[in-house]
Amino acid sequence: PLAPVIEWDQVSAWCHSKLTPQDLSDPRMIAFTPSDLKSVGNRCFALIIPTGDESMRPDFNPGSAAICDPDLDPRHLSMVLVSLEAGQFPVIRQLIEYGRTRLLDTLNSRYPSSEMTKSTVIHATVRASVRAFD
Repeated sequence: PLAPVIEWDQVSAWCHSKLTPQDLSDPRMIAFTPSDLKSVGNRCFALIIPTGDESMRPDFNPGSAAICDPDLDPRHLSMVLVSLEAGQFPVIRQLIEYGRTRLLDTLNSRYPSSEMTKSTVIHATVRASVRAFD
């Protein structure tokens, strides 16, 4: 399958509208092999992990692509694309659920986890990390 690459500042608009890849004019596409994915929604998209962001290591290294599905509801232990506060730049975290408590765990233990609040916005479930070797 192919997923359009969008910019990080386009996440909220993409996820909270009904845009599809067909709505983009000449999108840059990234191919991925859904080896362990049963399916991905037709609105899935890719984000390129920025250089200098260490909080998502080791699973999402700078230059790799995160394949995100805004139509898949996250569950306990899902990787999610989330804004910790409404309007904030999105990040990738792991959703941990303990009863009614929902935590967002960083992938890199050098960064703190945080508890979800009413202003936390989950944009999409992250389905895969794709690393290009060129």
